[in-house]
Formats: sequence, C-alpha cells, structure tokens
Amino acid sequence: MDINICIEEMRLNANTYKLNQSVPPHGIIEWQGKDKQPSQKDLESAWNVYLIKQDVVLKKQNAESLKLAGVKFEGVMCSAEAEDMWSLSSIKDFIQAGNSTKFVFKNGNTLTLTPDNLAAFQAVWIPFRLGFFK
Repeated sequence: MDINICIEEMRLNANTYKLNQSVPPHGIIEWQGKDKQPSQKDLESAWNVYLIKQDVVLKKQNAESLKLAGVKFEGVMCSAEAEDMWSLSSIKDFIQAGNSTKFVFKNGNTLTLTPDNLAAFQAVWIPFRLGFFK
C-alpha cells in the first residue's frame, strides 16, 4: 500500500506528514495539519478504493483497445468504434437497396459490404459492439 496515494485518495494532502521510508511498505511517523491523522484502517480503505478505480480504468482501456482491434469477418478485423457504428448505420439502406461499397473502419481495415453479406456481417458485428455496453 502506498500511503501517498491513500492520502491523495482521502483528499488529506493539504496536511503535512513524514513517512518512515519513501517506498512502500511505509508508515506515517509525523502528521501536522487541521485534519486528524488517518488510522491504518482508513489508509487500507482508501487503498482499496484506489485499487478498484484502477481496475475500472484498466478494464475501460482494455475495452477501448478491443473496440479498435475489432471482430473478424470474412478475414477482415472490423473495428467497433462509435464512428464505425454511425457510418455503418448511414450506409445500411444504400446496401439493402442493392448496392455494394468498400467500408473503411476506424482501425484502417476495409471490407466490401454487399446485399449478400450484410446480414451475416450484422450478425457478427452488432453483438460484438453491444458487448461493450453490459
């Protein structure tokens, strides 16, 4: 547990304190300020909150990376970013009307969408995209 992070997490950084060593594991040896020195239990609770927040950030970063990498369809990795969704929505009627188009995904990959492969593409891509909203 890093006490400096705990102090920051509890918003007690307006106080002055000294640690018995700079790197964890360490302890508070002196505390000055208007706030009461946090107990070991307070520090552990703050550390747990910090770890939970870091886990959420990491999961979000992983999801963002996965969205950009995409899902494979007809040998093409098709990203699932918001821009891809909006663009695909805008060309759906065009393709259903019997036209084909080369669609460039945000990750730079290209897939030719046709009336023949549109339903199969949607069956793969839409559940992948929706998986990020659970």
